Amino acid sequence: MTPSEPTPPGIAALEAWGLARCPLRDLRRLEPHVARLSAAFTGDRPEAFAPYLDEPDALTAYALAFAPQTYARVAAALAGVLARLPAFPDRPLRVLDLGCGLASATLAAKDLLGPVAPTCVDWSDAALTAVKTLLPEAETVRADLRRFVPEGPYDLIVASFAVNECWADPQAAAETLRRWAAALAPDAPSFILLLEPADRASVPRLHALRGLLPDLPLYAPCPHRGPCPLNPVQDGVCHDV
Repeated sequence: MTPSEPTPPGIAALEAWGLARCPLRDLRRLEPHVARLSAAFTGDRPEAFAPYLDEPDALTAYALAFAPQTYARVAAALAGVLARLPAFPDRPLRVLDLGCGLASATLAAKDLLGPVAPTCVDWSDAALTAVKTLLPEAETVRADLRRFVPEGPYDLIVASFAVNECWADPQAAAETLRRWAAALAPDAPSFILLLEPADRASVPRLHALRGLLPDLPLYAPCPHRGPCPLNPVQDGVCHDV
């Protein structure tokens, strides 16, 4: 998105929701929460798995600092997938947003795909309450992804920055992904979209996971328009896959 482009409705909704809870003049009070969330998101995520959105200011900080980033990354990856698929049916698309947070992924899907029938799953009551404000049409489910079994059928299942947080063992993650895949609509196109941060700790897990799922097509774009700025400092590994 360039400065001349209008703000997408999904990002505008997240910004409006966050600023209603913390006006611009008070944003400095969110800085400690942004720093704490950033540390949790870039550390060893399975050990950091915690209800980090239950504190009101932490949820607000997430809405303003992190949810728009998730929206942008999901939108970029989703656009890349859509360019390779036939047209979707002319009806609201059934979207399952796993580890939804503030439903940034669903908001991106709605902006790109049109009407959606979303099911948003998270284990934070505070996040799910906010989702009902941002997406009144959403069905919300409080659940731990490590034990959640989707029923479906879904046209799109998206898990943005959730798999590496829940499973340190690639074998357990692969078994879960196969369970999710069983909930996809049998009539094409339907797919699972996964986004994860790539760093020295998580990349071996992601590579192992890919090796355990040779029959599932995976799409892993780098979102940068030019040469990836992180390659030179991260041993050739982009932060976003």
